[in-house]
Formats: sequence, structure tokens, C-alpha cells
Amino acid sequence: GDPVPGIANLKRADRHFQPAEFLSGVETAFEMIVEAFSRGDIEVLKTLLDDRTLKGFEAEIRRRRAAHEEVNSSLISIDSCEIVEVGILEDRATVRVNIVSKQVHFVRNEDSGEVVEGDTSAVSTINDVWTFARDVRSDDPNWLLAETRPGD
Repeated sequence: GDPVPGIANLKRADRHFQPAEFLSGVETAFEMIVEAFSRGDIEVLKTLLDDRTLKGFEAEIRRRRAAHEEVNSSLISIDSCEIVEVGILEDRATVRVNIVSKQVHFVRNEDSGEVVEGDTSAVSTINDVWTFARDVRSDDPNWLLAETRPGD
């Protein structure tokens, strides 16, 4: 049987769903989103995030600009990426993924150049839980990031 609750239901609702293929897409999206968010690139984020999540990211990017903060996030590696939960409500499928990555993350004040958060040389292991969603009736095969939270 399937170790992840709900995955069998998702495969019934979406015959094209392949966990391995999905996770490989998640890794690509994760890398693009971390880098776009670091750059404040809303155009890229628009293609990968649902509206509500995009609004949250945009608000943080605006806050950073107003505070003259420059964020530097470099993704060094994705150490694990696994599906932890699958849900289907009417036609909306959600897949929650636990992503463990190594990143160098720091925030610099644009005016003074001073590092105000993080460390320019420290590699941190970061655990994220990201939820991706899509309408299983839609012809668009792409999943959008619907929620982000820190992992345990």
C-alpha cells in the first residue's frame, strides 16, 4: 500500500500524478522560488505561487524595500524532499511536502552594507513544509505553492 495518506485518492482523481515526477518538479520550483524571493522577483513568483501566497511574499518584499534590506539566499543543496500529506477537497488537490535544504542566508542593510541577520559564510540546514495545490479538473498540469511554514 501507499505510505502517504490520501495518495491513492489523488491518483484516482488525477491519473497522471506520479510522485517521483511531482517531487522533481517541487525541487525545481523550490530553487526558483527561494532565488526569486531573494531577488524580489515578483514576475517569477507569479507563475509559481497561488494568489494568497503571492500576496504574502509581495508584502515581505515591499517591507524589505522600505527597510532598505537586501536579502541573500543561496540554495546549496536539497537534502530531502518528501510528500507528507495529500488532501482532496472537491476538485482541489493539495500535497504537503517536507523539504530539508542547506542554504546560506543573510540580510544586509543596503545603506550601510552591514549584515543585520544571518551570516555570509554559515551554511544552515533549513526544514520547510510547503503545500502545493492544483485543480484536478484543470488542463493546466502545474501545481502552485499554496502555503509555506517552517518544519519541525
